[in-house]
Amino acid sequence: MELLVEHRRFFVSQNQPKWKLFILVVDVDKGRFSLELKYD
Repeated sequence: MELLVEHRRFFVSQNQPKWKLFILVVDVDKGRFSLELKYD
C-alpha cells in the first residue's frame, strides 16, 4: 500500500491528476498482476 501512496504522490508532483480508486488483480498461477487506476 505504501508504494501506491508514493506512486500517487509522484504523479501529483508531475502535475498529473490524483487517481481516486485502484484495482489490483494478482494472478498467482501465471505470476502476473495488473493495476487499473480510476480518476473519476
